[in-house]
Amino acid sequence: MKLSRRQTFSLAAFGALALSIAAVAGRKRAEEVSPLPDSQVLKTARAEGQTFKLADDGRVFTVNPDAKKWTLFDTIFDPKEIAESHVTENGKTFAVERETG
Repeated sequence: MKLSRRQTFSLAAFGALALSIAAVAGRKRAEEVSPLPDSQVLKTARAEGQTFKLADDGRVFTVNPDAKKWTLFDTIFDPKEIAESHVTENGKTFAVERETG
């Protein structure tokens, strides 16, 4: 199965996030939201006893199963920026410079 450019970038970004969790474990918590539908979740990972969900809009949430809420942890990418900085030709995805295209 071939991954789309968005999926490839999302997985790479999520991997980077998983490696940095220990460094920001003491971070102040942000707003809580109701869980997103599965169709909006790109990846779920578990690290240091915590479950993380990567949403298709680049937001990462921690899961609080007791409260049945998700807490915003970080935003690791902007889908609009990715779409503007990548192009797919003949099934291959390339990064492009904004100034030169």
